[in-house]
Amino acid sequence: MAKNVDPLLVGRYTDEVRFIRAYLYFDLLRYWGGVPIVTTVPSLDNYKVTPRNTPEQVVDFIVSELDQIIALDKLPKSNQTCEDSYKGRATMAAVHALKARTLLYAASPLFNPSNDQSKWTIAATACKAAIDYAEANGHQLFADYGKLFITPYNSEEIFIRSWWSGTSETGWGWGQQVSLLDLYFNSPSNGGWCSLCPTQDMVESYETLEGKKITDPTSGYKLDHFWENRDPRFAQSILFDGSQWKGNKIETFLPGGIDSNEGPVGGWNYSVTGYFVKKFLKEDVVPGDYDTKKGSPQHNIIFRLAELYLNYAETQIELGNDEEARKYINMVRARSTMPAIADAGAALKERYRNERKVELFMENHRYNDLRRWDIATSVMDNKAIRAIEIRKSDSGAKTYNIENRQVIMFPERYRFVPIPKDEIDRSNKVLIQNPGY
Repeated sequence: MAKNVDPLLVGRYTDEVRFIRAYLYFDLLRYWGGVPIVTTVPSLDNYKVTPRNTPEQVVDFIVSELDQIIALDKLPKSNQTCEDSYKGRATMAAVHALKARTLLYAASPLFNPSNDQSKWTIAATACKAAIDYAEANGHQLFADYGKLFITPYNSEEIFIRSWWSGTSETGWGWGQQVSLLDLYFNSPSNGGWCSLCPTQDMVESYETLEGKKITDPTSGYKLDHFWENRDPRFAQSILFDGSQWKGNKIETFLPGGIDSNEGPVGGWNYSVTGYFVKKFLKEDVVPGDYDTKKGSPQHNIIFRLAELYLNYAETQIELGNDEEARKYINMVRARSTMPAIADAGAALKERYRNERKVELFMENHRYNDLRRWDIATSVMDNKAIRAIEIRKSDSGAKTYNIENRQVIMFPERYRFVPIPKDEIDRSNKVLIQNPGY
């Protein structure tokens, strides 16, 4: 060790790197399944590709790494208790959160087709431990869901990716750690590209204020007033025709709506579904900001407390502890003033999955949830993306219709991502391809 280097700091940095490696292995696991576990620097002279380990071995490796960090206890406890200069880096709360999520995936049908209940018990223990640790060290649900994603280092964030948001002499975004989500998500009239847009299916997932599905004949739902009497998270997450944003109204109607494909920008950046993402956006951020060359300062949240509550609730559903599951689901719903649920059994599982879809919208969970539940093919294969089309007459009256857009495919082989052919060839066929490719 070099002179004048604080050994405590070395220990902290070592565990930070170990945490990041564990997280990257988790990422490999959820997309590819079993991957080679490499813990030493390979020699350039005698480089050999390691065969793939099993998913179970990868899970054991990740958990072992995290358990060692927990035992050493050298990282700051949380973003809520650490010094300001450390915020945004790995903490013990993040270590517990990653362990919980990894074991949740390991217990899920994609990796646990026999539904081994012991895996759910192990996952439940880790999820509850993560919650207890986070809460004991300053984490709590942030009061305002709408502001949660634009308030840096708030009480709910456990681990985040923070973006550089200063000025650049060479431009913005390209080759730099700059977030451009305001540019990617905003509507044409607000300088955005609309690179991603919510589907009609997503819009219909939000319940009424009374906690009813919009398909319930007693819900009072009407397509021509679809925005009324809905879960507050709907208007906090999605922009639609008539939404107030940046001092103006969103216009997706035809003919001539400024955010439609007939808008003055030229239509290339309109929403094909009729909706825009609002979650994560700040009204005072200029998309792209060509003059000052700034990016978007909002954090990319990787772990937050509400996800831990939902993860734990899922383990309790699978173990038959419905009352405990409802308790944590209702804690999440209460934040958004949604009524408590009383479902049980299969109905509770369905309700939970929809709650997760709504609460964690656009946080990189839904696609992976469908895969780990092993229902992605039945939900997505040969299904049309649905959209809303709004027509405005000369008198100003609007008519609303649901239309099908492109059909998406998700065959069984998509359960895992293929290993690139170049990697397989380079390994002299040591790496075995995932099934179906």
